Parts: sequence; structure tokens; C-alpha cells
Amino acid sequence: MPPRVRLGWRPGDAVLDASPADKSLALPGTAASGAGLVVSGLVDVVEFTGDSAVVHCTGEFGRWAVTVRAGADQPAVGDRVRARVAADDLHLFDLDRGRRLPDPTPGPAAGTDHAGDTA
Repeated sequence: MPPRVRLGWRPGDAVLDASPADKSLALPGTAASGAGLVVSGLVDVVEFTGDSAVVHCTGEFGRWAVTVRAGADQPAVGDRVRARVAADDLHLFDLDRGRRLPDPTPGPAAGTDHAGDTA
């Protein structure tokens, strides 16, 4: 493992939901369940991209973003929101090399031939 890593995700892989402080922002179909990460923050920018909007936020996790569909009840700048990212959609990045780290996998079973593997 590199000495400096960053956790991240693609904005389209996060699901926006209301924070406990403001249930009026709840978006339909966004119940959080299963393993993953939940982050909360304050909306800084809403970037409209045609069929969707990228909502940029700042919170305890730092700066992060989530994509919401156009026409959905989109949050506004200043709203407090939370987002959930499934564990399978989280990625680690090597900060010094600027590259995504490979997904962790169990070690090879004894006697398994891994000729041709690239790492």
C-alpha cells in the first residue's frame, strides 16, 4: 500500500438522500442499505449538464460530488445533503503516482498458476 492514498468514487455512483437535519430534501428511491460509505455536506455548486446535474458538496469527508437526474428534486446551493456510495463503487488512489490502486483480492490459492498475470 502506498504511503498516501485517497478514497474516491465517480459522482454517478453515489446516491443522494436527505440529511437527518432536513428530511424535506428526500429524493424518491434513495434508501441507503448495505455496505458502503455515507457522507454529508453542504451544497457548494449545482452544475447542470443537460440530462443531469452534478451536485458539488463540502463536508466532514472533504469535497465530494454526486450526480442527480434532471427533473428530480435537485438540491440548491446552501442545502445540507447526504450521499451514499456502495462499497463496490469506492476506489483508492495513490496520491504520489496519481493512479487508481487495484481492487483488493484474496491471495492466490496454493498451486494456482498465474502465468501471464500483470500487476
